[in-house]
Amino acid sequence: MKSSPHMVARAARQCKNWTMTVQRDEPDWFRMEHELDPSLPDDFSMPVLHRRSRDAYQHVGVGGWTGYWPPEDLAVRPDVEWTEEQKVLVLAAYREKWGRFLEPNHTYEINWPPEPYLVDDGYVVGGALVCNVHTDEGCMECDEFHEGGEVRPAEWTWSAMIEMYEWNGNSGFPESFEWFRFLTMRMDPREVDYEPFSTGRD
Repeated sequence: MKSSPHMVARAARQCKNWTMTVQRDEPDWFRMEHELDPSLPDDFSMPVLHRRSRDAYQHVGVGGWTGYWPPEDLAVRPDVEWTEEQKVLVLAAYREKWGRFLEPNHTYEINWPPEPYLVDDGYVVGGALVCNVHTDEGCMECDEFHEGGEVRPAEWTWSAMIEMYEWNGNSGFPESFEWFRFLTMRMDPREVDYEPFSTGRD
């Protein structure tokens, strides 16, 4: 039985927390990180994320998810631009890892673009006011303060379906498939777009 992208995405992982301002109007409040599968080259071009109009979706604030249904069920896939070059590199990375097990009449093919899954909706915890220079709650020297806090990033994983084809002359048919998770995207949880949700069961 082959694993789905959801099952792959639920594999054990470690998340680091960000200590940063929880004020969204700060110039650099939005942050994003990418983690590639080690099989991909270091110069792999990261996908371009296009921001949507925030008014069209719901978002979480300080305190995190408050909806009744699981957040991954209502999360809207990021508007990401993928390229043919990325497709070639992902397939090449998979072949490099597993190609030695192929029979002479078998090949790997990739379904593109990849599929995302929200594995962690993250959270934002507010904190006390701290000064901008010393990050000190009780600072008596500074005039400018911001709300401290902790942000654990939301995590999207991206997986491509790899199909193994068996060939008989010029005719080929898919024999099996597997999901290859090659990228983890971490972002501010307040930037995840959600379909409208309620706090109670509909």
